Amino acid sequence: MITFDQVRAARGLLDWSQKDLAQKSGVSLPALNNFERGAVIPRETTLNLIQQTFELHDIEFIGETGVQKQSELFSFKRLQGPHFADLITKDIVSCLRPPYELLAVGMSEEPFQKYSKNDDKLFAQHMQNHKIKHRTIISSDTRFLVLKPEHYRMLPPAMVGSIYWFTYVDRFCIVNWKKPAHALWVRNKSIAEVYQNQFDALWRSAYKIPDHVLMEISVKKSTP
Repeated sequence: MITFDQVRAARGLLDWSQKDLAQKSGVSLPALNNFERGAVIPRETTLNLIQQTFELHDIEFIGETGVQKQSELFSFKRLQGPHFADLITKDIVSCLRPPYELLAVGMSEEPFQKYSKNDDKLFAQHMQNHKIKHRTIISSDTRFLVLKPEHYRMLPPAMVGSIYWFTYVDRFCIVNWKKPAHALWVRNKSIAEVYQNQFDALWRSAYKIPDHVLMEISVKKSTP
């Protein structure tokens, strides 16, 4: 777990005040002040939240004393197996906080249900509790939604394509539903920014779900 010395050093590298860290992490200012004075040891969940906040801003913690600014990070994983979608959900829940959004493009979200054991409820609750914005571009022939219709826009199938992809924070992920279904997950800030910009361009071209289509659509019951 990170120490109060590391937290002070990390704030110094980013030129953050305690108030800045409180606003970005969601941890109360008095709690941060008490921690940095060594008056209390926060719960592990609170320490993890503080650490994740710094890591989202390119701070790397080394052992129990070290802190440094990261060079641009690159990591790659191939995810597969009967419940590989749950691995993605767990990563989203671990790092996605406002002002970051979840941006997705794909034919349909329905296949996720097949490769997710039970973390779809965890995902919906996380998005609701943290008021995270989620925008998804779906094919105009899709009739299944995970979230409420206002989170979606449509494009013709040819523009959406057959590969589902999404991006959040500094992550980018492509999902191929052809058997054996799998996902290619990349963590790299520059790559994520390219696809976030591409998404925004597509979103401007997309249109809201028409009323006559809304009457045909099935919205999953776990939708917040």
